[in-house]
Amino acid sequence: MRPLPIAGGFYTLPISSTAPKLRAIVLNTNLYLSGNKVTRGQTDPGNQLRWLESELQKAVDNDEKVPGLGSSMGKDLNGSCARGNQTREQGCGV
Repeated sequence: MRPLPIAGGFYTLPISSTAPKLRAIVLNTNLYLSGNKVTRGQTDPGNQLRWLESELQKAVDNDEKVPGLGSSMGKDLNGSCARGNQTREQGCGV
């Protein structure tokens, strides 16, 4: 397997080239942590959402399926609550 070009920590790669054609799209959820001072206040850090839209359109055009998966930490390394994953169990409130 050849190395992937990764800019911003998000990337895509084919999983299967036979029917059904599958593609993985991997996002960098660390860009959205509330404790991330570099990306705080940005609506689309690293243009990741624009890139995602483009990659999804390419998948549609190539008749590829893209499973929807996601992962997010409850708290970042500083103990701050991650945006979008704020639960009482994690002490983040709702």
